[in-house]
Amino acid sequence: QMQPIMKIDVAKYGFFGVHLFFLISGMVILMSAQGQDLRGFVAARIVRLYPAFWICCTISALVAFIDPLLGWPEYFANMTMFPNPFYVSLINQAYWSLVVEAKFYLLIAVLLLCGRLHRIELVMWIWLAATAFSTSYLMRHVIMAPYASFFVGGCACFLLRRQPTWDRWALLFVAWAVAMNETAREVAKYNYVFDTFASCM
Repeated sequence: QMQPIMKIDVAKYGFFGVHLFFLISGMVILMSAQGQDLRGFVAARIVRLYPAFWICCTISALVAFIDPLLGWPEYFANMTMFPNPFYVSLINQAYWSLVVEAKFYLLIAVLLLCGRLHRIELVMWIWLAATAFSTSYLMRHVIMAPYASFFVGGCACFLLRRQPTWDRWALLFVAWAVAMNETAREVAKYNYVFDTFASCM
């Protein structure tokens, strides 16, 4: 009887696979931005993301249209990938990670626009500091505090691959420390969610 409970306890942390995805994305997206201009970077991201997203979003909508609260305005708002500014919820809550991912793309795009991609390390340090010390709910939401350290860690891995220096190792270590703190918050939150759910079964 104990074995199934152990399996459930392990499986409930599967959502951290998304955090691993953000870590990989930090490395890959910074790598792909090297030598790119803003137009090329944005075009590449749109081509890679939106066609597949529109297909998945349409499939989700076909299933969700049985919900009387979902109509064409909600569908088209979701197709932008950012329905929240329209006060519309996601058709499929699994798409939340794409919204976070797109915000990271926006950060890289702004650095390309300003011609400051070479200052990425400074930006990552500022992002980590804001994540570690910000207590405002709104600010933490804007800077994607629960996931920032994973993107930063990925960027640090890419920078170390190009040229290992002590300050880049420091960036990776601090990103790891902040990630552990944010992960502890997430575990506490999801333990409450899953334990509450389990108690209702």
